[in-house]
Amino acid sequence: MPGRIRFPVAFLLLAYVLLWAPLAWGAAQGDAIIGFWLTQDHDAIFEIYNCGKEYCGKIAGLEDPEYPLTAKGGLAGRPRMDRKNPEPALRNRPLLGLPIINVHYQGENTWWGTVYNPDDGKTYKCKLSVAKNGAELKVRGYLGVVLFGQTQIWTRQSGKTKIGGAKPAQEGQPSS
Repeated sequence: MPGRIRFPVAFLLLAYVLLWAPLAWGAAQGDAIIGFWLTQDHDAIFEIYNCGKEYCGKIAGLEDPEYPLTAKGGLAGRPRMDRKNPEPALRNRPLLGLPIINVHYQGENTWWGTVYNPDDGKTYKCKLSVAKNGAELKVRGYLGVVLFGQTQIWTRQSGKTKIGGAKPAQEGQPSS
């Protein structure tokens, strides 16, 4: 009798592991995008982090976080803002900390979603993929069809990287 009781328990345990292991593996694969990324032009650092069932990204550092002292319109020396946002109420948001990436992990090292470009105030569809070595992130923004877009290669950074006087938080912790 004791042998019969153990078999169903062992079977249920095995079934549980077989059902949930792929989900845990997928979550670990999806987390490969988490971290700090230096843009191709070396003028900004983005932090990508887990935000529930999605991955979000925000500007964590800028080469020039403030307007130059020669800027007109009372902007001289002030933090750079989201001036080209199509919604006037959002145009005074500082760029540092601005959330611009929202993607879902789709498997096979691919994330799909949207990216907001504060340079033109537009939101684009995007496809992200991390290189096999984990050191590069391919960011493709596009309108409508992936074929009609632009790709940048971003480089993974450690939490020690500084750009524009802004030091990112330690990796794995959202910066404030």
